[in-house]
Amino acid sequence: FLLGVGLPVMFWSVRNWLLFGYISSPAGTQTIFLFDYQDLFNYRNPVNFQSWTNAGLDRVIGVRLEALGSAWHVLDTLSPPTALIGVIGLGWLAKREASARPALIYTLLLFLGVPLIFAVASLNGSYYHSVGSCAPFLAVGQIYLITRFKWSIFPTRNLKSSIKYQVSSIKEKLEVGSMKSEATRNSQLATHNFLTDNLVPSNNQQLTTSNSIPSLTTDNRQPTTLKHSVPSPQSSVLIFVLILLNLVLLPLNASAAINIHRQDADLYGRIRDWLKVNPAAVVITNQPASLNYVSGVAAVRLPTNQDLKTLDEVAHKYAATYVIVTEITGRYPALLDAPENKLFPLVHQGGDFEVFAVPKI
Repeated sequence: FLLGVGLPVMFWSVRNWLLFGYISSPAGTQTIFLFDYQDLFNYRNPVNFQSWTNAGLDRVIGVRLEALGSAWHVLDTLSPPTALIGVIGLGWLAKREASARPALIYTLLLFLGVPLIFAVASLNGSYYHSVGSCAPFLAVGQIYLITRFKWSIFPTRNLKSSIKYQVSSIKEKLEVGSMKSEATRNSQLATHNFLTDNLVPSNNQQLTTSNSIPSLTTDNRQPTTLKHSVPSPQSSVLIFVLILLNLVLLPLNASAAINIHRQDADLYGRIRDWLKVNPAAVVITNQPASLNYVSGVAAVRLPTNQDLKTLDEVAHKYAATYVIVTEITGRYPALLDAPENKLFPLVHQGGDFEVFAVPKI
């Protein structure tokens, strides 16, 4: 097993070291120090701890607070009408049931850890793509909190009956506790009498056999049966409303994501068709993974926060043929569209994407 895994990893790591000076991508560590996601793709201008500290404490704290707010919005979208119901319910359940505590800890660590450590990555989808793992826990928290809901949803009409229910419930618990205490005292007294009469013999009395041991329970009352909590009618109504909200809102949120994917499929399908007519071995673009997935053409990330001279260096380093821009990102396509651009001539205007030629050396 180690040989089967180690050999390919070793050769790939050596290749990465020779090409990039790293065994694996440093992007994972660099995301901690980001303030702008586009800086992750800088060429010859690394993002590191020094650049992070030079930005100032206000920016370090500000971007993390923004990430926490964004993460809470994602939770609300995942768990309508608000994630607060699920979080409170899960916390309450974890307090009563030890088996629910790992779920609560995981949910809290994910919510706090990703935005506070990888703030910019969280703002750009890392938390969004991870939070689905918390959905079952929040759903359980929602149901638990609502089933514990005893008050009427119409307090002006049923407040008095609700208060009576609560008072009677408390009185019942006190009576059960009193009966338990009395039964315990009776049991202790019976034990004391048994020990005095049987285990401490007089001069003319022999120890009794075990068959003569009397029952230690002298309380003849029937034991009280504790009933499990049954959800109130109001709880059932709220659960129904909650399910209805999820059935309506979740498909709406999902449809927005589906529409984005459909638009991307259409866009990159047209780029693929253009590249079939105008072939290229390598291109530079703002979404290299999507373009490569659809077209099969090798793609390099556009250094969106850097100038045309840097772009020219990247293009010739990787022998790129075209620069393809599909959206406004960083300083592009403004730099390419400017009259001052003499390096990269526009060769195609596709409406929602532009193609610029890389000059030959």
